Parts: sequence; structure tokens; C-alpha cells
Amino acid sequence: MPPCVGPRFPMWIGVPFIGTTLMLMEGCKSAAAPDGKRLAVSAEPPAQAAAPSPDASGASTAAALGSAQARALPRLKPISSKPYPDGPSDEVLCAAIHSKETDIWERFGHFIPLYQDGVIWVGEGNDNDRKATEAAVATYAPRMFLAEGRACSKGGLLFYIDDLAGPTFDSVGNAYTLAELEAAARKTNSIVDKTMAERNIVAGQAGSEIFRRICHQDPEQCDLLLRLRAGSSLCGGVISAAEAFFARSDRSWAKDPSVKFDGRRLSAACQALPAVDKVCVFTKDETERTECWRKLAPKMGL
Repeated sequence: MPPCVGPRFPMWIGVPFIGTTLMLMEGCKSAAAPDGKRLAVSAEPPAQAAAPSPDASGASTAAALGSAQARALPRLKPISSKPYPDGPSDEVLCAAIHSKETDIWERFGHFIPLYQDGVIWVGEGNDNDRKATEAAVATYAPRMFLAEGRACSKGGLLFYIDDLAGPTFDSVGNAYTLAELEAAARKTNSIVDKTMAERNIVAGQAGSEIFRRICHQDPEQCDLLLRLRAGSSLCGGVISAAEAFFARSDRSWAKDPSVKFDGRRLSAACQALPAVDKVCVFTKDETERTECWRKLAPKMGL
């Protein structure tokens, strides 16, 4: 992916991980649709019953997220062993492209990290059309946004950009939007109308709550989902917790200036632990997270 030049997700010791409370998103961005032809889908699973219409006082996003907590978790397909675009097989990719599934997690969640803001486009075309579309997208803010595309052997295309679900800013404060990117790509090459015909907006705030629930229900699946984002894993959160524990510890070895934090050794120790021992780092509560690390510390030799 291109280098981050605007506000993005927090980093844990150089590894993209879960935000300041070990949750992925700091907030949910929104992007206005430039036309009425595209499908916008949230990373929140569909309700089992019809959602109420906003009243005069305005229905809050928090209320919607609260109702999501009571919903059944998505039935994920086998999770890809590598991040997109290399991860999914042609069979898996084609199934997602041609699927009529309305739950974005069940359609894409096994190979795209739906716990972070992003945009997924699905359309018609072949590999040559993919290359032309990627070139057209690249005309908007070159080196900043990269539409990673894959072509299905049976026809059809899928493109993905992480972030850009809402305005993104560069280092000097210039704003970049999804609507502008699509307009610039369409102006460059009209083929975009068919290759990026269906747009799915991934709302990371809702997705991060679903992800957290999955982690507590199935730690192994949690770790696999994290690995859909390059460089991420459960151990990323454990090592960040270890670093904080080391800095605050009253143990004599932690106060000794000659003792250095050995992230590499701790990472090796973490890899040897089962996922169920590590998933507690995803709690929202600071006290619970500290207690989680105190239980992990002896297992990691601290």
C-alpha cells in the first residue's frame, strides 16, 4: 500500500494494530455518494428486523452500534492466509465478485480487513480492464491512493482501497475524498463506469465492534482476521502491552537503566502462546487490560 500521509490508524511499535484502547477505529468516517447508481454497504451486518427510521431528534450512530452488539455474528468462510490482493484464490475471489450476499462480512470478510475504513468496488471486465482502471485511479493524488485490483478468471473485477471511506488529509492539510477520486478516474477513462460499478463502503467503527466480538468468541479466528492487514497479529497487541508494562513496572529490573526492552525476545515468547491466552488484550477497559498483561507477563518470562 502507499505510505500513510494523513491521519490513519494508530501504530503499535511499528506494527499496524488496534487503536489506543486496542480497538481498530477512532471514529467512523462517511462519504457522500456522487451518484445514485452505486451500492453503499456498511461493515455492520444487516439487522434481523427492519431498522427504525431516524426521528426528528436524529438516530445516533451509537444507538445503531449498540443494536449491532445483540446481532448474530457473521458466518465467515475460511479466512485467507495472506492479505488481499495475494490472499484469496481465484475460486474465492470469483465467488465474492458474483455473490448476491448482502452481508459484507460474509461476502468479503474472509479476505479483506473489514475492521478498518475502506472501499471495495466490484464490476465487469478482464485483467486488461483492471490495469486500465488502476491507471485511471492513480491519476488522483498519485502515490497516495492505490486501488488494488484482481480479475476473476470467469469475468469480473474487484478493487480495494483501505481508508478513504471519508475525507483523508495529506501532511499540508489538503483534503481528498472518495467522490473526487471516482470523478477523476471516470474523467480519465470511461471504462470505470463498468469496472467499478458497485461500491461498498466499509465502516470501520461498526466493523471493529464485530471484530472484537469475534475475537472473544473465537481467538484463533481473531488472529487470522488480524493477519489480513499486513504486519498485524495478536502478538502485536501483546508486545505493545508488554512495552507499557515494562515502562510502568516497579520491578527492579525494569528500573535498571542498563536493562533494555527486548521486543524480539518477547515476540518469540508470544508466538509460542495459544491465541486464547492473548485475546484479552482486546478489552476496552484499561484496568482489565492491565490485569490481562499481568497474567501474560509470567508466561513470557517477565
